[in-house]
Amino acid sequence: MATKQSPPKRSTSKSSAKAGSRSSSTRKAPTKNSTAKKPAAKRGSAAPKGRSSAAARPPAPGPVREAFAGHGHDVWGVALVALGLLTALGVYGNLAGPLGRGLAEVAGALVGGLRVFLPPVLVVGGALLLRGPRDAQGTPRFSAGRLGVGVALIFIAVSGLLHLTQGRPEFGMPLDDFIAAGGYVGAVVGTPLEKALAVWGAGLVFIALIVVGLVIATGVSVRTAARKTADGVKPVQGAMKRGMGSLFELKPEGEDCDDVDDAIVPILYDGSSTGEDALDDEAEPMLTELIDPDGEPADSFDDESLLFVAGSDDEPVADELDIHVPTGDAPPAKSEQLTMPLPKERKVNWKLPSLKMLDRSVAQQVDKKMVEDRGRLLEAALAEHGVQTKLVGMVVGPTVTRYELELLPGVKVSKVTSLHKDIAYAMASPDVRILAPIPGKQAIGVEVPNDNRQLVAVGDILASPEAKAAKNPLEVAIGRDINGRSVLADLSKMPHILIAGATDAGKSSCINSLLTSILMRSTPDQVRLILIDPKRVELGQYNRLPHLLTQVVTNPKKAANALSWTVKEMERRYDLLSECGFRDIDGYNSAFDRGEVVDQPEMGIEYNRLPYILVVVDELNDLMMVAAR
Repeated sequence: MATKQSPPKRSTSKSSAKAGSRSSSTRKAPTKNSTAKKPAAKRGSAAPKGRSSAAARPPAPGPVREAFAGHGHDVWGVALVALGLLTALGVYGNLAGPLGRGLAEVAGALVGGLRVFLPPVLVVGGALLLRGPRDAQGTPRFSAGRLGVGVALIFIAVSGLLHLTQGRPEFGMPLDDFIAAGGYVGAVVGTPLEKALAVWGAGLVFIALIVVGLVIATGVSVRTAARKTADGVKPVQGAMKRGMGSLFELKPEGEDCDDVDDAIVPILYDGSSTGEDALDDEAEPMLTELIDPDGEPADSFDDESLLFVAGSDDEPVADELDIHVPTGDAPPAKSEQLTMPLPKERKVNWKLPSLKMLDRSVAQQVDKKMVEDRGRLLEAALAEHGVQTKLVGMVVGPTVTRYELELLPGVKVSKVTSLHKDIAYAMASPDVRILAPIPGKQAIGVEVPNDNRQLVAVGDILASPEAKAAKNPLEVAIGRDINGRSVLADLSKMPHILIAGATDAGKSSCINSLLTSILMRSTPDQVRLILIDPKRVELGQYNRLPHLLTQVVTNPKKAANALSWTVKEMERRYDLLSECGFRDIDGYNSAFDRGEVVDQPEMGIEYNRLPYILVVVDELNDLMMVAAR
C-alpha cells in the first residue's frame, strides 16, 4: 500500500508546491489592498474620538483653480511661447518697448552671450508643452522635467565656458562685461571652479556637464551616440579613401568617380593618346586593338612537335611504342594583350592587363620508360584475368596517364569494365577510370592518376589559342584535358554554379581562377561584379576594381540587400529584353552596337548597353544561416 500511495504523495507535494506558489502570488494583491484600506479604517475609527468625516476631506478647489484644471500644459505652453517671442523681439531687434529691452537685459545678465539662443529654447519648450505629455494611445512622448534639466545643464555649462574665455569678469564690474561673457550664471559657476581647478580644469568640468546635459535631454546614452557616430563616419572614410585614390587615376570630365553604376571611370588609356585627346575625338569610334609590343615567347611551351599515339586506323602498329606527352599548344605562345570587342558608345578605351603579369608553368618532365613499364604491367594484369589485349599507345596528361588497349578478337568490352577494382589493385592506384571505348578510336582507355601531377597555371590557359578564339567575356579558364588542350567554360550558359568540395580541395583557388580570367579578358563595360565575402578573408583583395558595382560586401545583412537588388535588376532586364524583342543580352548588345536600339526622348526612354553582372558568394552556407531570406 505504501508503494502504491507514494506516487500520489509526490504528485501532491508538487501540486501543493505549485498551489503554494500561486497562492503566494495571489496574496500579494490583497496585501496592497489591505494596506490601502488601513488608513480608511483609521479614519473610520477616528470618528468616535471627535473627528468629523468632513475634516478628512480635501478642501474644495477655488474657482480659479477649477477653471484651469486639466489645462496646465496649455497655459504654461502659451506663456512660454509668448515669453520667448517677447524675448526674441527684445534681443534681436529692440521691437518690444521697455518690456522687451528689460527681457533682453535680464537674459544677457543671466546667460551672457547665450541670450541669442534663449528665445528659441523658450518657444520650443512651450510648443512641447502645448503638444501635451501623451499621444493618442496614451504613451508618454517626452519628459518635460528631463528635458528641462538637460537644457539647464547645457546652458549653465556653456555660460561657464563663456565666462572662462571672455575675460572672466568679477562681481562689481559693469553689467555690459557680464553680458559680453557668460552672464551672472556663468560667473556664479565659473569663478569658484576657476579658482579651484584653474582654467583648463574648469573647462573640462563644463565640457563634461555639456555631455551629461545632452544625455539627459535626448535620452541617448554615450555608448549609443558613439556607435551611431562611428557608423556614420565609416562611409565618409570610404569616400575619402576613394577620393584620395582617384587623384592618381585619369577620368573624363563631367563623370563622377563615386557613381559606379552610371559612370565607369577608366584607370588606363591607350598609350597612343592622352586622356583628353581620346575624349575629345568625337569623329572616330575608339576601338583600337591593344597589343603589347614587348611580348616575349612564353617559357612554358616546347618547340618540339607533338608525338601522336601509335596504332591509328590508317597506320600499322610499330614495334616501338610512342608515348604522347602533351606539352601545350603547338605554336609558341606570345605574351599578347587580349583583344575584346569594346562598346561603341563609350568614349574611353579600357586597356586590359598584360598576360606577362601571370606566372607560367614549366614543361612537364616525363620518364617515358617508367610510363611504358606501367603499361606493360597493365597488359599483364588483364591477361591474368583472361582478357587478351594489346597496348597500342599512352598519353601522359597533367594529372592522369591514359593507356590505350586494343582487344584481341573474341574479347568482350564488358570483361574489361568488370575488372575495374582489379586493375586499380594491379596499378597500385586508389582508383582508375575506364573509357570503353575511347571516342573516335577502336581502343579501350584506362586512365591512371600520375604519381607527380603537373601544375597548370592560369597564364598557360589564357595565352592559348583557345582563349584567343573565345569571344564571350564570361568564358573562364578551367584547365587542360589529357591531350594538353586548354579548356574554357562559358559562365553565361550556366547561370548558377555551386563550387563544393572538402577542405583544401581547391574551392577558393577555383574562384580566384574564375575571377582572374574575367579580369584579364573583359572590361567593366562588359562584366560587372558583386562580390560577397562574409568571412572577409577571400575576396578583400579585389576591392578598388573598376568592375565592382559596390565594394566587397562583408556584412551578411547588406549581402541580402545586394542579392535583392540583383533580383530586381534581373527582372528589369527581362522586361527590357521583352520590350525590345531580344532573347538574351548578346542579341540586345549587338543590336545596340549596330544602332538598331534607338532612344525615345519624347517618352523619356533611354537605352544603354547591358553588361553582364556576375555575383560571387563565398561561404554560401554561412550566409544562408545568417540571412536565410
